[in-house]
Amino acid sequence: MQKFKLIIILFILLQFLCTSCAKNPVRISHVSVLNSNFAVIREIDDQSILDDLNRIWYSRTQIAYSDDPLFPVSRFTYRLDIKTEKGSERWLYDSDGYVSVLSKTNVPVFKLTDPDSIKNVLVP
Repeated sequence: MQKFKLIIILFILLQFLCTSCAKNPVRISHVSVLNSNFAVIREIDDQSILDDLNRIWYSRTQIAYSDDPLFPVSRFTYRLDIKTEKGSERWLYDSDGYVSVLSKTNVPVFKLTDPDSIKNVLVP
C-alpha cells in the first residue's frame, strides 16, 4: 500500500513539473544571426529585445507543409544560434516568419505569430 501511495505522489509531482515547464519555457539569453554564408550579421543580447523575442518565439505554431523534403531547406536564408540556460541550438529562419531547428532528419516547421516584428529585430 505504501508503494502505491509513493507511486501516486511521484506521478502527481511529475505532472506538476511537466505542466510548469510548459508554462515557463526556457528563456533565450543570446541570439547570433548568420546569413546564408554563415557570416554573423547581428548579435542580440539586449534584455528588452530578448524579452520581445522570447514572447514571439514561444508563441510560434507548428504548420503543415508539403511532403516535399526540400521545403524546410530551400526557403531558409538565415541561421539563428539561440542560447538559453540549457544550452544552444541552431535554427533555420526565413524572413516570412518560418523557423525550423537545424537537423539531418525531417523536423517540424513553425510559423512565428509576428513575423514583421521579429524580422526587424533579426535582419539588419
